[in-house]
Amino acid sequence: MLPTGSEVLAGGVWTGISRFVPQIYTLAISIVAARILGPSGMGKQSFIGFIEATAIFAFTAGLPFTLSRYVARSLGAQRPHDVRLLLRWAWRIEAVGAIVAGATLVAVGLAGASPRSAWVLAGVAASFSILYAVPSTLLVAVRRWRQAAIIPMATGLLSTASTVIVLVAGGGIVGMFAVEAAVAAIGLAVVIRLSGAAMRHIADANAPATSLDMADVRRYTLIVSLTSALDYVVWRRTEFYFLAHYSTSAQIALYSIPFAAVTALARLPDPIARVVSPTVATLSGAGHDQRIRTGFGRAMRLLLFASLALTAGALALGPETLKLAYGSDYRDTSTVLLVLLIPFPLLPLLSLAAAVVMALGKLKVNALTMAFAALLNIGMDFALIPHHGAIGAAIANASAQVAGSVPMIVYAVMTVGRDALRPRFVVKAIAVASGTGGTAFAIQQSLPGAVGVSIGVVGGVLAFVVLARLLRVLPAADGAWLDETAGRRLRGWVGRASRAWAEPQPQVPGR
Repeated sequence: MLPTGSEVLAGGVWTGISRFVPQIYTLAISIVAARILGPSGMGKQSFIGFIEATAIFAFTAGLPFTLSRYVARSLGAQRPHDVRLLLRWAWRIEAVGAIVAGATLVAVGLAGASPRSAWVLAGVAASFSILYAVPSTLLVAVRRWRQAAIIPMATGLLSTASTVIVLVAGGGIVGMFAVEAAVAAIGLAVVIRLSGAAMRHIADANAPATSLDMADVRRYTLIVSLTSALDYVVWRRTEFYFLAHYSTSAQIALYSIPFAAVTALARLPDPIARVVSPTVATLSGAGHDQRIRTGFGRAMRLLLFASLALTAGALALGPETLKLAYGSDYRDTSTVLLVLLIPFPLLPLLSLAAAVVMALGKLKVNALTMAFAALLNIGMDFALIPHHGAIGAAIANASAQVAGSVPMIVYAVMTVGRDALRPRFVVKAIAVASGTGGTAFAIQQSLPGAVGVSIGVVGGVLAFVVLARLLRVLPAADGAWLDETAGRRLRGWVGRASRAWAEPQPQVPGR
């Protein structure tokens, strides 16, 4: 069954929640950890966590994209038996990866890295997380987005509460990783059970094998993995390696905190890639190219509208919010945050562009763009971090993100939807964002501390709503689509906003 617009929108909402809420959990943990562990301890914990995340990435890389694409294409072409073949292949790869990654981190701990137990527990958590990638990707590919969303939210809540208790009780860095390993095991058990139920629903175990080209699957995985490795340099905290070598643990903390804050914001629109990629693959497998072009253009406009407003609000209120949350020891995070927010409006558009391009199998531009951005990132890391610490790391990372985003977005627009971003819409969206951020900043500057931030949020939201209504930002067709697919959500507020913020519908002659 082909995905409908309302189904994709619902999937985007659920996936967005599942990606954003855990980031809130992470920020909550980081605030408590920063105050209890101090800048040096916070930097050490962040570095171990980054190495763990790198190990997880190294042994998953492009496989989730591959699995999502080919499972969705197989279902779109009505070949459910291929899904079983793909899953068996993916499980074999990730089982080996889990063993190697876990053993490597355990070996680092046993070799004398401090704290030893934290490294060992990080290895255990990494192994479970690598295995988690296969069943969770299956749930997304078969469009069971609600189930895929609830698991990380539930386990994240458990992890957050447990970690805070452990930190307050004096468990320190080791206690944090002990909680992470235990919760990762629980999450893996739950997602395996749900994915098993999904497979029983969609596939016939007695169906004959079909002509799935595994050589093509492996080639796609290799290319996407290489591209993802380059992507990892630009979009993850690879600056940690340079800060650990050239600077101090405290500088790692000063970079890690605003980086995590920006990442949390980026999670709001970022899940569009997880929903769009299998959706586009399914539509491509069924030959519905026009629906791909229409959906791409609409998603581009809605994402830009949202991301510009988010950026303006973050620029206005972010620095003061970090000072209030983390304390005076972390006051230097403000400048780092402002630098990292420069490329933020491009990130959601890049997620969408990359998802569409990869789903269609057009990988060369993405690979070349990421190669250039990664080289630029590493070069600027060498040039800036030794003398400028966390601020130099932020400049290097932000520059590379811009270099990696613009060519990819332009290529996707020219290839899939040339009319996606019309100047009239872009100007209106910028005007709404400017008014939103300006209002929030003026309020925050005029009132002290938390009061200024809180009222600034309210004032910014009100300014956004009023300006969007006055300028009629959304094209008429986008407003009508939102009203049709989600107008009854939130007690009808989505429909009212869709009609209020959209240009008037053109009059039909004779009516």
